[in-house]
Amino acid sequence: MGLCPGDHLFGVLADLATVFHWPPSELWELELADLSRWHREACKRAGGHHG
Repeated sequence: MGLCPGDHLFGVLADLATVFHWPPSELWELELADLSRWHREACKRAGGHHG
C-alpha cells in the first residue's frame, strides 16, 4: 500500500505520523477538516496522490 490511501482514517493518521513525525496522541485531537487539510499537505510532500 502506498502513501495517501485517502479513504481510511487509520491510513490518514499513519500518513500524517510518517510525514510530519506527529505522535498519535496529537492526531486524535484534530478535527476532521484539519485532518483532511494536513493529509493533503502530507501527500504533496510525499509525492503521493490525493483523490
